[in-house]
Amino acid sequence: MDAIQQFFRESFEYLQASLQLRSIQFWDILDIAIMWLLIYNLLKLIHGTRAMQMAMGIVALFVIQVVADFLKMTVLSSIVSSLFTIIPIAIIVLFENEIRKVLSSLGRGPFFGLSQTSNDPDLDQIFFAVRYMAERNIGGLIVFEQSEGLKNYIEVGTELDALPTSDLLLNIFDTKSNLHDGAVIVAHSRIASAGSVLPLSNRVDLPRHFGTRHRAALGIAEETDCLVVVISEETGRITFVKEGEPYVPEDYSIAQLKNMYRELIDPDVDQKEPKKPWRTALFKRVRKRESLQPKSEKVEHPKTASGSGG
Repeated sequence: MDAIQQFFRESFEYLQASLQLRSIQFWDILDIAIMWLLIYNLLKLIHGTRAMQMAMGIVALFVIQVVADFLKMTVLSSIVSSLFTIIPIAIIVLFENEIRKVLSSLGRGPFFGLSQTSNDPDLDQIFFAVRYMAERNIGGLIVFEQSEGLKNYIEVGTELDALPTSDLLLNIFDTKSNLHDGAVIVAHSRIASAGSVLPLSNRVDLPRHFGTRHRAALGIAEETDCLVVVISEETGRITFVKEGEPYVPEDYSIAQLKNMYRELIDPDVDQKEPKKPWRTALFKRVRKRESLQPKSEKVEHPKTASGSGG
């Protein structure tokens, strides 16, 4: 029995020395957990975007390389190997938006002292204008800056630095205005700019009725932590966009719009309160509504106790 134990002990020591193995420690488990966490968040970040298809293409090239080496396919293996020499540069070019988003999220928060708090703008004035435009099918796009600055987009538009009033917003988004096609950016409780041009989302899973305004709202919300409000020119539908995900309110009363704004800005204010029904993902609800409505029929918005908003 001792001889058998000695044999297995010596065999294990030989295998350990050959493979340069060592005993598993706590830091090894932590290392693996961090790597899996990074991979999971990366896949979650690029899920549903064109970058996911590019990532699958890179994985396919890696599998081809392994199979070619195993089957001794010299020509194929050399060609794929040469492609891998330019993949690091290709990744930087192809995944530019994703890399920028990851780096900006790392630099956000109290650890780097970049968090900033600001008072809410005059929500009554803003959402009065939003509801007015929705009831009259006037398109609009309003961006609320949060901890990540939007200075680059503010400088592209027409800088205003004005108090947010319903009259000013209605004048900006009037179809005869030169600024109505762009976005209004609200920063530090003031209208910082109008007519700003925003990046468009590359997502391929969007509803067919999503036009340029909605894609711009998703694009800026994917790159920064801002909150965006979109008013559809075709249907008058109001859509909130946060972290690349759109939400629709149950009704268009000013109180409901303000509550939705505050919960999306800080969803942890009251964790005991059950989630509102309007927190349901937009895509399912929109598809259900469209399946029940004729294409030519416009969405009727409920009137509120305070009137039509006109």
